[in-house]
Amino acid sequence: MRNIFALVLAALLNQPNLSSVAIAAEDREDRLISHARYCLLNDIMLSSVAPGTYQSLVSCRGSELGLAFIGERSSRRADAELAKLRRYVLDGALGESYTCYILSKGKRMLPLLDALDFSEQRKICEAEVGQRIRELGIVPNKLNVDTVCSTQSSAQNWIKDISVAAKAGRKCSEQDW
Repeated sequence: MRNIFALVLAALLNQPNLSSVAIAAEDREDRLISHARYCLLNDIMLSSVAPGTYQSLVSCRGSELGLAFIGERSSRRADAELAKLRRYVLDGALGESYTCYILSKGKRMLPLLDALDFSEQRKICEAEVGQRIRELGIVPNKLNVDTVCSTQSSAQNWIKDISVAAKAGRKCSEQDW
């Protein structure tokens, strides 16, 4: 089905008066990826606060849905955003799924991961957390930013490990997802 869609889209994009379709598709993808990342971060933050306190603000497992949306996409933009998700603490089942999405894309993800500036990524994460704290009305001292934002050393260690696995062509089994 994806191949048919891709062929139709490619045929349409070759039409000179339809270049705006490509721009609209990119804008839509940007909005969808931003929303998926927003849901993922909110869910990570809310699960870090006292259990049950803020869960009414999120009606579903936003982190899993956000990760799935970004991880399943096959565009360069989605790949870049998938790599940038390393700035968050992704543990448990979410971390396993993240690893599987990275491995499913293989070696093409390695340059994107290697190019990340983790000092900058940490600053971005902290700014996002601050913004969400204000939006969601969370008492700032109720949330430890280290439970949401990855440290530089943990992110770099993970990238070393995933690089070895990706270069070896390792993939996840169905049970890992």
